[in-house]
Formats: sequence, structure tokens, C-alpha cells
Amino acid sequence: MRSGIISMNTGTHYPAAETARPARGRRVIVLLVCLGFFAAASAGAAEDDAPRGYVELGANWHNLDQGYGDWLGAYIKGAWRQTPSTTWNAEVVRQREFDDRGTYAALGVTHDLDPRSYISFSVGGSQGGFFLPRVRTDLFYSRKWLANAQLVSTVGIGYIDAKDVHSDRSYFAGLAYYFGSPWVIEGGVRVNYSEPGAVSATRGFVAVTYGREKQRLITARAESGREAYQLTGENQVLVDFSSDVQSLAWREWVSARAGFQLQLERYHNPFYDRHGVVAGVFKDF
Repeated sequence: MRSGIISMNTGTHYPAAETARPARGRRVIVLLVCLGFFAAASAGAAEDDAPRGYVELGANWHNLDQGYGDWLGAYIKGAWRQTPSTTWNAEVVRQREFDDRGTYAALGVTHDLDPRSYISFSVGGSQGGFFLPRVRTDLFYSRKWLANAQLVSTVGIGYIDAKDVHSDRSYFAGLAYYFGSPWVIEGGVRVNYSEPGAVSATRGFVAVTYGREKQRLITARAESGREAYQLTGENQVLVDFSSDVQSLAWREWVSARAGFQLQLERYHNPFYDRHGVVAGVFKDF
């Protein structure tokens, strides 16, 4: 069992933006970094016939009730195995939510420390969109247990610099168990502390995956917990409430190196419901 990029996002909503926009130079630098990643990945593919990563393009649409407008977005993301022990990943997302729009870009790396442990680090930033973080960083440490390394534990920390006076610190702990095949079950808890005010919110999730890599993967995921606040506009705030989200994802290889991804999602809180779909195509290289 090899390590890979782990994404354990609890679906946190970010605070409102300040009125000033980030400098254009920051956006250009972020986009150049991500484009450089994809160019390097394509160059690396020619050196080795075995797949070393993937690139995925897709879009999302979400419908909200209670008079909130639809969400729309598009993304490009991918991963590239530079060496047997180091894998890079990158993502650029263009998103419209709550009648505002912005672009988020992130770059990450996973590195094997030894045959039983690895670390993952990512950093991202945005231009526009009050719902997007100005800067986000995450660091995870994972350890494989049992004779066949079937149990993987993960702990992590994260930091978000929002586009107003708020900032968030988060702490994560999770477990994943790989059955002989084709089942994987995982779960985790994230505790988030927001400043100013030392407001805390705890969320947990459980996910079950069925299938085999390079063939078909079906993942069902459920998450629930508290949200300290959620901004639905620069002057509209939802405070201290519970919410839950469920999703079902289908990743299908239609050939040895290409396929599609389809995900359905439902989100609920006391103020509105959201239903959406994410669809994409990917190419292994």
C-alpha cells in the first residue's frame, strides 16, 4: 500500500472578504506556479511508461433554496509522482457562491519518511470571493500499522487567514482501514478554533469506499457537526448552528489511463438546503 495525497476537508465555510482586492501580481504568481506544475508533470510522463500521476478537469453546480442563488464553478487539478517517495499535487478552482466569485489555487506535496510513515503539506491562496481564504495551509502526518499496514492513522493541523479580521486554527485526527479488497473505511474529527472570540466548532465524518484503483471506485461519505459562523454575504452571517452533508462519488476508468468522476452532494443546515453535482474527466500519465 503506497502513500498518496490525503484530502480530509470538513467543508468549513470561510468568513467575508475585506473590500480591497489582492494584488494582481499574487494571482499571476499562483497561476504560474500551478501551470508550472502541470508542465513538469507532462514532461515527466515522457520519461516513464508507467503512470506517474493524473490531470483532471471538471465543473460543479449547486442549487440552494430559500432564495439563495445557485453555485457554479470549474476546476483543474492533478498529481505528479516526482520520485518513488515524493508526490506533488496542485489545484486551481474558479467558483461563484452567494453572488460573488473568486479563484483559489493550491500546491501540495506528500513525502514518505520511511516505509511506514509519510507527511503531507499544502498551501493555497485566492483572488476575489469573500467565501475563499486569503491563505490556507495544512500539515498531516500519517502512520501505517498492523502486519500488512492495513490501518493508517493521521493527525494534522491547519491554519486559515480569512479576508476579514478572522483566522482559524484546526486540529485533525483520523483512521483508515484497508480491508483485503475491495473495501476501505475511514473516519475522522476536526476541531476548529476561530479568532477573535476563541469560538470552537467540532465536526466528524465517516466514509466507505468500494472498488479497485484503475477500475472503479465508489465512495459514500457523511459528515456532521457544528459551524461557528457562516457568511452568506458581506453583511449576512449565520452563527453557531449544526449542519450535515452527504456525498456519493463514482470514479470510473473507461480505458487503462482515462476516465470520469461524478459526485452528488447534499448539504443541510437550519437556514437552507443545498444539492449539487460535480463532474469531471481525468487522464493518467
